[in-house]
Amino acid sequence: MNHPFQSMGALSLAVLVLSACTPSSTLPAAPSAALAPTTSPTLPPSATPVAVQTAVVVFVKDGDILVWDEATGQTETIFDSGDVIELTLSDDGQVVAFLRRAVVQITGHPSIDWIEQSALWAVDRSGENARELLSAEELRALLGASETDSTNIPQMGWIPQTHRLMYTGWTYLVQAEGESHATPTGLFLVDADSGANDLLLPTTDNLRFAPAPDGQHVALLSSTGLSFIGSDGRNRSRDLLTYPHVGPGGSAFPSGVWTQDSSAFLIAGPIDTGPGLGSDLTIWRVPVDGSPAQPLATYNDSHSDSVTFSRVRR
Repeated sequence: MNHPFQSMGALSLAVLVLSACTPSSTLPAAPSAALAPTTSPTLPPSATPVAVQTAVVVFVKDGDILVWDEATGQTETIFDSGDVIELTLSDDGQVVAFLRRAVVQITGHPSIDWIEQSALWAVDRSGENARELLSAEELRALLGASETDSTNIPQMGWIPQTHRLMYTGWTYLVQAEGESHATPTGLFLVDADSGANDLLLPTTDNLRFAPAPDGQHVALLSSTGLSFIGSDGRNRSRDLLTYPHVGPGGSAFPSGVWTQDSSAFLIAGPIDTGPGLGSDLTIWRVPVDGSPAQPLATYNDSHSDSVTFSRVRR
């Protein structure tokens, strides 16, 4: 049986953002604890400034949101509620979307006396402008949750070059299998700047999703096939690749990645149910324009969520 506060402990989820900057002609000052003097060299006239990559890591620790900046070597807490369980950073590095989980006591049910429920929030990376995008009650209503259902958002994904966030939801019985056997439902969209919410696909759809790098299309990975939809929720295609029905739970869904030019999606799709815990998989390249899918490789007795893709250009 899960303890009601198991999910509230220390949890580190890091998001890395690389931002280009032009180097200064002076070195950064030494830390105050160091007594070594600093120097201020200048670039020779013939030198050409080169863009330097600096890393910013945003992560959860003990339910708070922290930011570590490589340029300064400093870590700063930007949100200290103590109940954050997961986050994602927009691709421009300016907005953090995150989930806050609460444990709610209920009465009148002998075997279930508490549930978990999550709310969706956002905060600027500076720590300013914290705002609730979707309350726990609104999420429960979207998912049609019963009084004894726990609720959460299993997947969040930014549409590239925007502050619009896609997400799915699910319900589960925390005293039973918990989230391990929950299935993602629906596809929703929220604007982290305006707070406007939109329903793209109903909760009768069970799927994972993957926005294309150009922000124009979204790959929809259901329990039986792959299709595409516009990032505005319009023009959903038919299934351009089908496969045997995957097992229960969100982790059983196929995995995949877009090509860098957003022309096709690579997916590890099951071709049959093998013995034991594994299955036979084929890596397919599925063009977004509706051209026939191309098989690239087949391997045996594995899981689609064990596949890691590197992004390819074509």
